[in-house]
Order: sequence, then structure tokens, then C-alpha cells
Amino acid sequence: MKLPADFAKIKFHISQTTLAKLCFGALLAIQLTPNLLYVFSSENHVTAILESLLPALVGIGLITSLFARLWFSALILSLLALPAVFESWYVINFGKTSDAHLLEIILESDIAETKAYLSGLWLPITLSTIFTVTICVLAIITLRNSGFKWSWQAKHHALWQSRSNVFLFSIAGLMLLNAGLLIPQTPSEIPPTEYDDLLQDSIADTLSTYASSWPTGLPVRVLSVWRDEATLHHARSRLKDFRFNAVPHQSTTDQERPLIVLVIGETSRPDRWQLYGYERETTPHLANMDNLIPFKNAITPWAWTRMSVPIMLSRKPPQLRSPVFNERSFISAFNEAGFKSYWLSNQNVLGLHESPTSIYAHEAKIVRFFNPASYKEAGTNDDILLSPLANIAKVEANSTGTLVVLHTLGSHFNYNHRYPESFQKFIPDRPKMGVLSLHDKQQKIALDNAYDNSILFTDHVLNEAITILKNSGRPAALIYVSDHGENLFDTGCKLSGHGQETERDFRVPMLFWWSPEFAQQHPEKIMAATKNASKPVSTESIFHSILDLAAITMPDSDESRSIFSENYSTKSRWVYAGGGMDFDKAQKDATCQKLHK
Repeated sequence: MKLPADFAKIKFHISQTTLAKLCFGALLAIQLTPNLLYVFSSENHVTAILESLLPALVGIGLITSLFARLWFSALILSLLALPAVFESWYVINFGKTSDAHLLEIILESDIAETKAYLSGLWLPITLSTIFTVTICVLAIITLRNSGFKWSWQAKHHALWQSRSNVFLFSIAGLMLLNAGLLIPQTPSEIPPTEYDDLLQDSIADTLSTYASSWPTGLPVRVLSVWRDEATLHHARSRLKDFRFNAVPHQSTTDQERPLIVLVIGETSRPDRWQLYGYERETTPHLANMDNLIPFKNAITPWAWTRMSVPIMLSRKPPQLRSPVFNERSFISAFNEAGFKSYWLSNQNVLGLHESPTSIYAHEAKIVRFFNPASYKEAGTNDDILLSPLANIAKVEANSTGTLVVLHTLGSHFNYNHRYPESFQKFIPDRPKMGVLSLHDKQQKIALDNAYDNSILFTDHVLNEAITILKNSGRPAALIYVSDHGENLFDTGCKLSGHGQETERDFRVPMLFWWSPEFAQQHPEKIMAATKNASKPVSTESIFHSILDLAAITMPDSDESRSIFSENYSTKSRWVYAGGGMDFDKAQKDATCQKLHK
């Protein structure tokens, strides 16, 4: 094809105003990219558009319509440009937007952890940073030099070219998005009890609707971090001067103090463990392990994490319906007795469900949260806790006592997210169409398989943790206990999930492992645990038992509540079902094993 002879004479000219508009458009595109990525990666595109893209358009519309000189708006958006790039990367990798939990992790992380987290990403981060900074600088300079102004009222132009129209459209969009959101709703995992200062009010619930949007949701996330941190600070301040007056038992020396590990499981039920007689090989390592005692009749008083975990960690009576208590946890007792304490978590650090646990977690001398995603997403698997545990066992080899709490995600729904592909032993573990759902009884086979695969991975994590303790050469012991159970459309029952007030909600696996070095020092504790293994146990006993296991005493120690004591005695086991009842005296219906008086 022959070009016109005068083609070379053609001059392409872009006015400074046009260049400014192009750069500003690119800046807007940077801000919208995280939302578009979220919409395309979401399983429900309509919901993602309502939660992310539309609020983003509203927020950007408000920012751009506030100033007549558009370079002021460009300056504000430029400050959010680099975080928007990180947000886009986060959505690509995790299929979700960042949240208050991630902000809290960033605040609590040190430089070494940040470098490790970004390992292998420096080139794309550098290139995207250079590109973004260039766009921002060009947008600000060209808009300012061109003197571009857009008036409040624009005549003979398109609707979007008027600041007033953009502002009014944004306000209208905000009102539409708010429609129906001001009615308070009780989250599914919150028991119908009295609301306390840790619960979000209706305004906070409404604001949280925008948390998935960029940049509209950023102030919501920051506000959420501030509110939850303020709540935790208030709770910790109330207990600032509380003391257990705990001391090591007189018979133990500094060198004899053990390494104690408590693994808090999630949504696990014992009848799905091979160790407890399940026909499937879901716990092949634990089922053939020496120095291991499973407690065969353990329950939790509550089927919600935010209520059940505080009962393990403290002496909070299960009948107390507030998730907070006027005492500290056993972590502070360990600190008083001279132990080094760690809290390593694969769960959230903040939020409606996590705040009560975080109050106690931050009593530990070293606290680390490793999962960048919430329990609603895939995030990281529980084996992320193994490397830090191995490092602690190495660093604290000559310690005068160490406590480590590992808070896992275990078998929390979505079960598919709780194990890597290499642990897809039981299949199919996904439905043929769509995604795994707790509300579709037709998916029972996939639900069962995915749940059993999550137990299989828990077996792997516990086996690796025990191997680390075994190789440490120290007197060491490990306790595992789940926070609550789960329903899986069992025996024709139409119930799934937890909080259904069935027997399966409350029965939990609990086990105890010890090292040979620990056995030499405390054979009496192992004998007592063996004796008590078949007795009725409640997770109320964890507080007393773990202190007894570490040979820590207090003025009001109660050996009758320790499963490691010969003086252990069975107590009435209260559970939150039907307003509260004795688990061992409750009646059960034949179909769902629902408890009633």
C-alpha cells in the first residue's frame, strides 16, 4: 500500500488541555482498576458491582466535583494511586479486596516480614510504581499549567461535564446504595444475646457495605481499624492492673520449665476424625502416633468462635453472655510465672468475631497474624504457622519456659479453602456447577469430601507441629482442641453449618501429646490424663489444665478442673442451647440431634 506523498508532512498535535484530560483519565482508570478486577474475579458479579464498582464511581465523582480546578482533585487521587496499585495486585492474588484486617497486619509487621511477604514481586512493583508516579505527575502538572477549570454549571455540554450534575449524580447514587442498609441485622454467627460494646451498630454496618470499594472503602477500613483498636485498648486498659499472682511450682527449676503449645482448632467435629473411629483415613498420622491421648467426651459450651475461645483462654463462666470478662487469660499467668509467650494466628486480628479473642491474644509478649485474607476467602493455609513455630523452638532452646498459642482456621467454611490441592484425597470436593454452598443439600457429597480433606490437612499440620516439638529435645507438650463443631446435612437433617443447637455443634476433638523429656519430668500428669481421657470434659477446663500442665500455681488454683490432675472431677457441662441447659441431661431429637430440655 502506497502512502500519500505528503504523509510525512502531517503533524500530530495534542493540546496541553487534551493531554491533561488524557492523564486525568488514566489516573481515574488506576483508581477503578481494583474494582473492575474484583468484579471479574467475583463469583457473584452483580453483588460485586453493587459493593465495589458503583461505590467507587460515587466516591470518585464526589472527589472530582468538589474543586473547580481539577488539578486539586488529581492531587488527592494521586495520593491514593500507589495504594490502588497494591490493591489491584492484592485482588489479583487473593480474589478479594483488602480490609481492616490487612491494615492491622501491616501495622503489626516488621521490615523483615514485609520484605519476605513481597519477595519475588519487586520487579512488577517497581515497574508499576514508575508508571503510576509518571501518570500522577503528568496529570497534576498538565492540569495546573493548562489552567483547566470546569464550572459548576456547564451550558451546551454533556451532562457529565457539569460539576453540579456529577455531584448530584454521586449523591443520588449514594442514597440508592444506602437504600435498605440502615436496618440493623444480626450476623449469622452472633448468638441472639445482648449486644455489647464490641458489636457494630447500624451506622457501622452501613459503612461496612462500602469497605470492598476503592477508594471509597478506604476511610471505612481505616475507621474500622481505629474503632476496633480503641475497643481492644479500652478492654485491655480495664485489666491493666489485674494479676493472678501466678508462680512456677516450687518443685520445678528454671531449666525444667517446658515448651507448651496450645493449638486452637476451628469448626472440627470428632466423629470425622479417624482417631475417634471414623471409617475414613482423615487422621492417618495421629491415629498411629505414640505419646498421644484423645479425650473422647469433650464439648464446648458455645457454637460461636467469639464466645467459645474466650472460655478456653480465661475463667469466664460459660453462662456469661458477654464475650468479655473482668479477668485476663492464662497467657498473663504464664507471663507472671516467667514464661515467654507467643500468639501465632492464621485467623483475623480484628473484626466482629475476632475482637474478643484479640483482647487475650495481645497479652502475649509476641503476637503475629499471618493470614492477609479473612476467613471468608482462601487466604493462607494453617501450615504457614509451622515455620514460626520451628523458629521459636530453635530460638527458645535454652529458655526458662515457653508458651505458644497457634490459632488455626482448621475446617472453617469454605472447606475448599482450608487445604492445598495435594490434600484433595476425597473427591469430588467441589460441585459440578457453581461454588460450594452450605445452603444446598444437593451438595452434601462435595461438602462431606471437602470437610474431610480439611481434617486430613489438620492431621498434617498437627503432625508437623509435633515433629518440631519432638526434635527440639526439650520437655514439650501439645494440646489441641476445636472451638466448636459443625453440621453437614447429617442423617437426613436439613441443618448445616454451626449455631444450630445440635449435639454436633458442641462435641469437639481434644487431644494431648507429650515428648519423652516431658514424660520423665511429669509422669503423674500423663497418668492422670490417661485416667481422665474418657470422662466428660468441657473446654472450660483448658484454662486450669494448661496451667497445671506447665506446673504453674496460683492462690486460687483449682486442680479439680484440670484434666492433668488425679483430683479432676466431672462438673455440670452447660451449653448455649434453648437459652442454656446441661448438655448431659439434654434430650435430642432423632433427625438432627437438636438439644432440648
